[in-house]
Amino acid sequence: MAELPLPLIQLTGTPAEIGGRLGERTSGAVAESIAWYRRQFQDAGGLSSADLARLGGGFREQTAAWHPRIAAALDALADGAGVDVADVYAINARTELMSASPLPPVDGCTAAAVTEGAGAKRHLLLGQNWDWGVDVPDTTVLLATRDERGHGVVTLAEPGMLAKTGLNDAGVGLTVNILRTGADAPAAGVPYHVRLRAVLEQRDFDGARRAAEAGPCAASINMMVAHGGRAVDLEVTPDGVHAIDPDGGLLVHTNHCVIESAADDVGPLTMPSTTARQSRAQHILDGKRGAITAGDLRAVFTDHDGGIDRICRHAGADPRVAPGDKTVYSVVMDLDDRTFAVARGPVCENPHVERTLTELLP
Repeated sequence: MAELPLPLIQLTGTPAEIGGRLGERTSGAVAESIAWYRRQFQDAGGLSSADLARLGGGFREQTAAWHPRIAAALDALADGAGVDVADVYAINARTELMSASPLPPVDGCTAAAVTEGAGAKRHLLLGQNWDWGVDVPDTTVLLATRDERGHGVVTLAEPGMLAKTGLNDAGVGLTVNILRTGADAPAAGVPYHVRLRAVLEQRDFDGARRAAEAGPCAASINMMVAHGGRAVDLEVTPDGVHAIDPDGGLLVHTNHCVIESAADDVGPLTMPSTTARQSRAQHILDGKRGAITAGDLRAVFTDHDGGIDRICRHAGADPRVAPGDKTVYSVVMDLDDRTFAVARGPVCENPHVERTLTELLP
């Protein structure tokens, strides 16, 4: 059996117990990530230590108000890692805090969902490439948790965070793409990465959708939420939530707003390949509609058509964006079979390694 391309951390207990143990096991990576982002927030955004303490405290208050179980986990994570709790909330809100920074353009994420009518097995499929152009150390883990209620979650997680792309044992799946709009601001709201964990804590489609939309939003985010044969794409911006239903059993989304919003969409300016990647992924999947497999999704995520606009991103290949811009990881999930397949980028060179949730969860 092929080895997973990233470390697997399995934890059980209450939110506080899980958070504390995660902090202890990843303390060095958490401290390194905080130090890196503090420099970035200062150099690119002009945020002082006092600013970060104030803003981190605001994000903590919003998290505790809307998602107290997640707040308990993050508070304990900070304690276990031996770092300031405001710093943990600041990195969970890194998208919000970097929203006004004059960073080089990056490209970030191609996602797709396949519902029953478009798939070969009539299974619900969900997947994405996670692209990230900031040259932060790669200390991502595959986090598998089972809480005191018996609920299991498997998700990618960066140091100090609890979620990204993931799947739970009830069959709720999630992908995420960054959006950029003129309404984004470094202001308190439910942090981007807290919102992701809140979705994965749910047990059905309606609950997952409510969690995705709940609470004030300071930085725009796109989420595909799926469960029980249903999927929806949610463009969540400070100006409101816009839902996109599958078209002929398919959803495809990259890094620009598909639904015209009151917010000024600047995604195509800051992530210049977004429209080309969306068109290419849609074209590939349209040609296989009715017979799409998990293998077809993996093929989409390794696609090199379009030159510098390719879906499979390579560091240094696109002069328009930050030199480190690349596909970091790729994930394909079968929500009916409860399988999670992950590949390290470049995805064209590294195969997806698949496990069932039963194999991954503690």
